Order: sequence, then structure tokens, then C-alpha cells
Amino acid sequence: VDPKKPNETTVGTPQELRAKGELAGKSIMKVVMPPQLYSSSLICAIADNRAYCWGYDGITGSLSKDRSVPNLVGDKFLAARPVSDLAISNSHSCLISMGEVFCWGQNSSGQLGIGTITYQQMPVLMDGGDVLKNREVFALALSSNTSIVAHRELTAERAKTFSDLKSQIEKQIAEEERLKAIAAAEELAKAKAAEEERLKAIAA
Repeated sequence: VDPKKPNETTVGTPQELRAKGELAGKSIMKVVMPPQLYSSSLICAIADNRAYCWGYDGITGSLSKDRSVPNLVGDKFLAARPVSDLAISNSHSCLISMGEVFCWGQNSSGQLGIGTITYQQMPVLMDGGDVLKNREVFALALSSNTSIVAHRELTAERAKTFSDLKSQIEKQIAEEERLKAIAAAEELAKAKAAEEERLKAIAA
């Protein structure tokens, strides 16, 4: 799908969704588009329980600057969490992960549900207050200025499952960061040693 060339397709003609970028090699489960599709519109997909978005001028919710190919949605913590549903309007997007809702995009009407009307480039946890306390969101629908969620009781068993998974993800990311820091320190030490050897050779 190339959002830069929306007129290349015709009504009634199926087109292949090519898994490029970070979507390459993934098993696509769902593809979503806004109600009105423009050349600048965002397109998203759920693949292998993760959300991926792209669009020529869309707000992808990704750390990547390249919007022409699918990119994993969210920061390193959200990107590691499973996504069960995803919806897009012409102004904002939301996804469900472990019973919680994360939204991003335009927010002039407070449609992101975060307690402010501030635009968000990256997904932010919806603030459900007492309404979503001890509740699990399982479905959502969006219009340009509204977000609607369906929720049910969060059982103790499901709460523990989600909590354990969040803890596991945090530990995994912390370990990855530790290993990156070690690797960076080793590279710095090698570069320093090489420079010292070069200076010794010059002095000799």
C-alpha cells in the first residue's frame, strides 16, 4: 500500500497489501483505515499481536521518522505489549493492550480521553478514572471527535496475568538496556585503546 498514490487503485479491484518495513515477515491479522481515505491518511495493521502504522502525512504513533513504510506503534514498553484491537478515525487512533486503551493524534475535543486537549504524537494511556477502574476494555469505536470503549469486569486471574506480563516486559527491557550499555562501554574502551596505540606508534 502506497498512501502517496491513492489513485492507482480502482473500485472493486483488490490490491495486494505488501508487508514492508517492520511489518515484513509478520502474519497480518487485521487492517484498519479511517472512514474517509485521503492521500495523507493513516493506515494500520495488527500483525503477530502488535500494531503497525504508516501513511504519507499520518500520525503513526511510532518512534520512526519514515512514514512511508509500516512501523511498530508505541515506545519500547508499549511496542513489547500484545495488541488485541485497533481503530482509526480521521483525527486520532486508539489501540487496546491488555485491557487498557492507548490513543494518539488530534485531541481538540478531548477525544483521546487523557484529561487534556493536547495533541499527542505517541500513544498515551486513556484516563478512565473510576469508570475504567478494575475494568478490562475489549472493544472500541472512534469518530473524529469521540472515542467509545466497551469494558467488562477485570477478574483477579486476568489482572494477575496482565501484571505478570508487564513485569516480564520491564525486566526484559531493563536487561536489553544493560547489555547495550555494556556493549557501548566495550566499544569505547576499544576505541580508546586503539587511539593510544596509534599515538604510541607516532611517538616511536
